[in-house]
Amino acid sequence: MKRNPRWFFGMLAWLVYLICSASAPCLAETKIDPAQYPEFAKKLEAIFHTSPVEVSLVDPLDSKLQIFKSYQLLTIVADGKPKDPKSPFLADWVLPSGGSVGTFASHGKELIYLSQQKETLGKILVEEKTLEDPKLNLESFAKVLAIALLDARNVDYHLISSKQDILDFEKDKGVGGGGYEVDRKSLKAVESLIAAPKWEEKNGGKKLTFFCLSGWMHEIHLVDQITVSFSQGGAQIEIQDKVLNKDIFKKVPMIEY
Repeated sequence: MKRNPRWFFGMLAWLVYLICSASAPCLAETKIDPAQYPEFAKKLEAIFHTSPVEVSLVDPLDSKLQIFKSYQLLTIVADGKPKDPKSPFLADWVLPSGGSVGTFASHGKELIYLSQQKETLGKILVEEKTLEDPKLNLESFAKVLAIALLDARNVDYHLISSKQDILDFEKDKGVGGGGYEVDRKSLKAVESLIAAPKWEEKNGGKKLTFFCLSGWMHEIHLVDQITVSFSQGGAQIEIQDKVLNKDIFKKVPMIEY
């Protein structure tokens, strides 16, 4: 199978973006000293009831994604023994080097696992009164929801707000640095539906609707309409993923991991 070598380096750049991906400035500026990694490893051993765990990277999410006042959102790359040998230890595998990566919230000495943890995230939303914040950036919030609750097993969701965000994948602005070719017929069928993240009131709670491109790593094919419903305060979270198109790109670049 023919591979495109430049995509390997492009994907490494994309991974660095995700790993270094935060809005309380004091938290966002707090870098993690590698000397603290063994301490994080012990916390992961306690969370997942397994040992040993080796931590190779702990980094805050981007400053724009730090939506909480008292919690710092982190990406952690670690290697440990998963409960299911066919699954990664954390949410996603790290390719090609090995290990796994997941999303966490740090509060003082407490470390909280967020990947695929709706109930846990809901408790933080209530504690922080996030849904009541009139200054909450919906784009940042949608990205955090995608990273924490949707991304898993290397199926990743990329927020889009317009058809231009899809076309940018042709112009070296998308995941990995370009190389995609948009199917114009598919784009025309969904372009009027795609919009920026939007709040709606629902039965005393709220729901956030936003749109994503999704797929396994760089193999992106789907256009998704994501609806995340929150009970009052955000304690309970429900997610609906409606696929609007299954073949938005007629050409997807190849990469060897």
